Amino acid sequence: MKRDFEELCKIEPRLKTLFQRVPSIMSEGDFWPRWVVVKRHMSALVGWNAANGELTSPGDYDTAYTALFGHANECSPVTVGEPGGGE
Repeated sequence: MKRDFEELCKIEPRLKTLFQRVPSIMSEGDFWPRWVVVKRHMSALVGWNAANGELTSPGDYDTAYTALFGHANECSPVTVGEPGGGE
């Protein structure tokens, strides 16, 4: 069963902290370089390289990616298309 972002944050509270930091990270500059910063932090918390072995599934990574990308897109001065969908 695929977990939602809230469930992931209960397992790894640093995901919630990262979500809260996204507006300040995305506030200035081009979208993609800023997104790389967010994604690098996210990848340490969820996915294959996650510090917590409970969050290494591709489904957990996809859930976190979708939530954080959407939030980054909302917070950026310049928005982009959906993940994987181009501009």
